[in-house]
Amino acid sequence: MRRNLFRGQFDQAANATLLARIADMPTTPFAEGTPYVAADVASIVCTVTVGGTQTWTASLVPADVISGTLQGWPRDTLGYNFRHALPAAALPTGDALATIVYLLTLADGYVCSLEYFGPVRATP
Repeated sequence: MRRNLFRGQFDQAANATLLARIADMPTTPFAEGTPYVAADVASIVCTVTVGGTQTWTASLVPADVISGTLQGWPRDTLGYNFRHALPAAALPTGDALATIVYLLTLADGYVCSLEYFGPVRATP
């Protein structure tokens, strides 16, 4: 069975962009897993839930949100390979707590998720 490692951040200042490193779980403690590339992922579905109500859902094209190489970021020296900018329509018009879930179906059929829970706000 394949396991996955996700490390991410939600950047409200960058137009509601979620950045993450998606990779296989490492086989040894304190090691890094092998980052996924778009070909490793068959499909991605994103849902946004605000106040217990699903407010937005979309299917994403893996090649549009997964980079073939790790990109630099301030979180660590390794970088991210998943980047998705949520459209304004996906976010509430005022301050709210939201759950953003990405369901990734890998090429081998394994399903995993990348989740964010926290404050969000659509910029006017």
